[in-house]
Amino acid sequence: MTTETLVNLTVPMVVRDIESVLETYSQNAYRRAFAIPEMRRKLEAYVLSRVPNQYAVASEEDTSFENLDRIALSHVSERSRVERVICDGIECVLQDNADKIGHQLPVDDNPCTAPSHWFG
Repeated sequence: MTTETLVNLTVPMVVRDIESVLETYSQNAYRRAFAIPEMRRKLEAYVLSRVPNQYAVASEEDTSFENLDRIALSHVSERSRVERVICDGIECVLQDNADKIGHQLPVDDNPCTAPSHWFG
């Protein structure tokens, strides 16, 4: 008898999409801010609370959920919506937690990125 499991397709998709969106940001500060586990969890929660969850039934024998993950939100307009929610979430989480993030970010080792060097 085959046992089937209910699989949430949205969580891994959102985690992967957050990483993809953060990679497109030119400022390393965004990536560093969301490398802080607490901030990453807040961003994931923000996005997951605003996108529809999708589930699939998978057999226990199917140990690879890669194909199921690709099913989630495959429509272009849905993917675009998720990306917009991620961008909104990045701004919202940063704004709401600016004081915490500022104290937790490591000092940038590159002197060329320090504000005093920006204007010559």
